[in-house]
Amino acid sequence: MTWLFLALASAALTVAFLLRARFSGDGLKFWQFFLCAAYNLFFITYYFRLVDRDYLLFIGCYPALLKEHPAIGWIALVALLLHSFASPVQWKPKRWF
Repeated sequence: MTWLFLALASAALTVAFLLRARFSGDGLKFWQFFLCAAYNLFFITYYFRLVDRDYLLFIGCYPALLKEHPAIGWIALVALLLHSFASPVQWKPKRWF
């Protein structure tokens, strides 16, 4: 279960940072920023609800999840922070690769 959550969180973060790289620059429009902000806020809210209330989308309340797999809570916190920094900017960010 932990590996599945890690893979899905990594996929969501990859999409978030690809959207940031694609839309950042001088031509940043409001709808592009809003699209990225909505995407990131969805996942921030999702991770926060998971850590705070043990609530999973489509499954519901699952209080034993974080007790059985405590790494999921840490992965969710790290992903929450990374999604917070995945917003597009009006300048071209430095490439990591």
